[in-house]
Amino acid sequence: MRIAISNLAWDVTNDKDMASLFKQYAIDAIDIAPGKYFPHIKSATTSEIIKVKEWWASRGVAITGMQALLFCTTGLNMFGDHEAQTAMLLHLEDICRIGSVLEATRLVLGSPKNRDRSLLSDEVTQSVAVKFFNSLGNIAERYGVIICLEPNPPCYGANFMTNSAETASVVRDVAHSAIRMQLDTGAMTINGEDSEEMIQKYSDLIGHVHASEPDLVVLGDGNTDHAKVAAALQCFLPDQIVTIEMLQSKSEPSSEAIERALVVAVRHYGRNEVRK
Repeated sequence: MRIAISNLAWDVTNDKDMASLFKQYAIDAIDIAPGKYFPHIKSATTSEIIKVKEWWASRGVAITGMQALLFCTTGLNMFGDHEAQTAMLLHLEDICRIGSVLEATRLVLGSPKNRDRSLLSDEVTQSVAVKFFNSLGNIAERYGVIICLEPNPPCYGANFMTNSAETASVVRDVAHSAIRMQLDTGAMTINGEDSEEMIQKYSDLIGHVHASEPDLVVLGDGNTDHAKVAAALQCFLPDQIVTIEMLQSKSEPSSEAIERALVVAVRHYGRNEVRK
């Protein structure tokens, strides 16, 4: 399997050091949080976007996905009033535009605060969600990208699509080719889900994979059974990119934490040749 890593794990001022490290571990793909490069999403120009893409490409790294799509936004809720829903769709259209230029085709939509169902009934929640994601799917399709809906457990502040089964139910009901399911190993661990069962059961819906730990600690420092996950992926989804998702370490330099994570990822998910 091809291994990638999300730039949630380091500050963009360290991109050059990270590129050198990735070369050592034959890592040729990353996910990015778009706000780290484009603080004003709506006004990000094509030339600015291409500059970021070409910087990484010149170092042998493709930007294959994006996450933290709604970071630093306010007042956006898919279950809000018409104005809030419209504003959220317009913002996500700009995200899709950026993804299209970057050729980052997998856009991970977590953002638990922006999918607050509040006191809505299950029936109304599902109906509103299906309508919203169909609209979003149409936007994504125009830009040639795919929205991957990410399960977020309640401990992450979510009250909708909190586990794999709920998320899969939404994706099936939306039935749009540009709306898929995100597989998140940390969320499965928190929820006590059987990774082999989930991967086999929902393999037809999964559009992207994050290898993570609960609370997004350094990969390998949590209790996710990566050997079991990797075996199931190899069996049912061998062509998926597996992206390391972790936050910046507070106790060690980012480069050291990331290298430890890469060792774990390569051991379980890939056969990348390490070039020391």
